[in-house]
Amino acid sequence: MNRRHILCALAATPLLPQLARAEPAPSLAGDIDILRRALALHPGLYRYNSPREMNARIARLSRDFAAAPTMEARYLTLSRFTATIRCGHTYANFFNQKRAVRNALFDRPTRLPVHFRWIGGRMIVTGDPGKFGLTPGTEITSLNNVAPRAMLAALLPYARADGHNDAKRVGW
Repeated sequence: MNRRHILCALAATPLLPQLARAEPAPSLAGDIDILRRALALHPGLYRYNSPREMNARIARLSRDFAAAPTMEARYLTLSRFTATIRCGHTYANFFNQKRAVRNALFDRPTRLPVHFRWIGGRMIVTGDPGKFGLTPGTEITSLNNVAPRAMLAALLPYARADGHNDAKRVGW
């Protein structure tokens, strides 16, 4: 699974009404404290952020994580936070999740049925394994009445990359 797969999954996530269902929250006490202690060991934590910025972000993460109604929302909250560290190695790694969590978050019909690349903010089809009749080079101009450029702007805060290089966040 690469960044484009994650971006595709995240792109489709807000479009699925079943994700709006609330689920009982597991005991979250201590999760953010564990993260805070782990981040104290991060060698690049303050490379692009000041201690004051990170403390404010961790406080907001703690509040938002506890208030998130679903596992999906908590995963997105954590992903958005880790992207602010601006370290390509720091993210909510999908490979490190239990199988049940991986299945719940990623093994469901939330991905686009085509392969594509972001080119200058445009969504260009590179392959159609589902045989929907989209030839490589076709531009997708809207998904559920959302322009790809708006979708990309909404997704960038969740994508990881080193520093402020947004081009690396989308594979440019």
